[in-house]
Amino acid sequence: MSDQRLATVDQDATIIESHKQQALPTYEGMRGYQPMLAVWAEMGLVLADQFRDGNVPAQMEPLEVAQRAFAALPSTVQEYYYRGDSACHESGLVNWLRDEQRAGDRAGASALPSARG
Repeated sequence: MSDQRLATVDQDATIIESHKQQALPTYEGMRGYQPMLAVWAEMGLVLADQFRDGNVPAQMEPLEVAQRAFAALPSTVQEYYYRGDSACHESGLVNWLRDEQRAGDRAGASALPSARG
């Protein structure tokens, strides 16, 4: 892992069905949770996660998870990519990805906002 120079942050929220009484209904109708994960695609490692109730929309505030994910990457990474589904098309996240001078981001101008296949 120490020589890995490329990282694709793959972010997604997935419904997990639950039969617990306190689990809230999801948009699919069943009760459950909808955690958001950000994974280093090339390494198969979870970089950041956020527990969410089932009724929380996937598009709600994905920026914080993305920021934590990029911050968790090792300094050996020189090439950055981001991949997310339509729920990640949220203005705060998209604007942050587009900003090459984003504050507090170790990646700085080298982070690429484009999706990677």
